Amino acid sequence: MKTGKALVNEFEQYIVDSIESDGALYKRIYRPIVENYARKKLGGIYDTEKAIKGVMPLVVMGIKKHTPAAEQYYGRKFDGVLKPGILLRQHIAVELVAGMQGEINDLVREKSKGKPVGKYGGYPQFQNPGSALRKATKGNPRIYPCPTCKRPNKLTAQDKARGYQCDACADRAEGCGCY
Repeated sequence: MKTGKALVNEFEQYIVDSIESDGALYKRIYRPIVENYARKKLGGIYDTEKAIKGVMPLVVMGIKKHTPAAEQYYGRKFDGVLKPGILLRQHIAVELVAGMQGEINDLVREKSKGKPVGKYGGYPQFQNPGSALRKATKGNPRIYPCPTCKRPNKLTAQDKARGYQCDACADRAEGCGCY
């Protein structure tokens, strides 16, 4: 059984991944933050330290929402081991902001080309509602097998780069499906 720093790092990554793949949090909070940071970067006033502070409410929400699932996944309570103190929240915030950089840079690039950015433009397309998998496109075809079930043509290059598995395997791992 993992303890100490290894468990904390896994818990942090679990929460980061959960926040990034939670459709409701993404649409309501994560994406508007990314758009705001892209506007700031375009205007030359983006500050990484302020960005980390700016995602703290999202971090707190993510911890509250996804800790029960993490406890079920790891088969242990995190109350005594991982009090969501400021250091833990800050590590998660740093990871989230680092993960946002690609989207922020994409939006800055699109905006500088005159493409619409905001509520109706610039959203990455997902395969299905509630899915973290990206929609297959001509530039991002679904050509890679799922690393878990080995079924072919389940992941795009973006999905593979993020270490994802197919939706069916993800559902089973989260306890939403059966074999």
